Amino acid sequence: MKTIIVYDRPAFGDASDIKGINDIPPDHADVLIQVQSVREALVSIGYEVGEAGFDLNLDGFKDMISHSSPDLIFNLVESVGGRGSLIHLAPALFDTFNIPYTGSKTDAMYKTSNKCLAKELLRANNILTPAYITLEDFKNNDVTLNGEYIIKSAWEHASIGLDDASIIKPASSRELLNEMQKRKVSLGGMCFAEQYIDGREFNLSMLAGPDGPEILRPAEIRFLSYGSSKRKIVGYDAKWAEETFEYSNTVRSFDLSNDDLPLIQRLKEISLKCWRLFNIGGYCRVDFRVDKANNPFVLEVNANPCISPNAGFMAAAGQSGLKMEDVIKRIINDSKNIL
Repeated sequence: MKTIIVYDRPAFGDASDIKGINDIPPDHADVLIQVQSVREALVSIGYEVGEAGFDLNLDGFKDMISHSSPDLIFNLVESVGGRGSLIHLAPALFDTFNIPYTGSKTDAMYKTSNKCLAKELLRANNILTPAYITLEDFKNNDVTLNGEYIIKSAWEHASIGLDDASIIKPASSRELLNEMQKRKVSLGGMCFAEQYIDGREFNLSMLAGPDGPEILRPAEIRFLSYGSSKRKIVGYDAKWAEETFEYSNTVRSFDLSNDDLPLIQRLKEISLKCWRLFNIGGYCRVDFRVDKANNPFVLEVNANPCISPNAGFMAAAGQSGLKMEDVIKRIINDSKNIL
């Protein structure tokens, strides 16, 4: 069978040239590493594999698909033209081909990547998520401050633009508005302020299976040697900048105590509810903060988490006894089931 891996070609390289990967920003390099690892897994299970970068030349992409006639599209698109807000264009176009493709469909991809919309849907379905303020709220004079806030991109993932300076305790709504206006350009043009929750952070990865989604081994993100004055967030440096304090001291752990079992059970129940709410396909990851009273808040639902070998999803899969080939097979099987 023939499959085409479709990905957003980063500005600094493409999947056919992995040799210069150390010379490009790590978040861009990760795209190429992911494509390479998925390609190797597909070849090992018997697929003929091609690759195609996805951009705003939709007619050109349609012509390429028409000429190559793949049996399957493996979707690794995380942004289009460098914009996370266009991520849903890829599955929307795939829907016109009558060819199975992996992962979540257009509606799920749009709703989960639009972080404010996702939070509204979570709240409407009685799933706790941190309170937040948008720029539109200021226009409507609908702003009530309560503690510290993290200024986040409304669309972009990979902790783009997220650092210590993203967290502020505004003395007035004007101060918060000014800070959001100042930071929005570096956050993809749209941002919101999310209430900062001082507590623990967990990632729950899920993978489609013959009997529905399977929750892989839960992970806690631990913030080591963070002083009382340093806020605990998984910012850009913690994810990508290997020489930094944040990278060395923000670690993933699967060693949870028996005392955590009731909490983990609640996180699992909420994660499954998120899968059903957003109609997730194939795989996803739900990120949580848990406050001092043990209340879990959903930070976001990632409908296409990175599946490169060092990513959190694959770490959870490995802890659950699954190899890359096992994960790829199950993602593919789910794509065929929901065509």
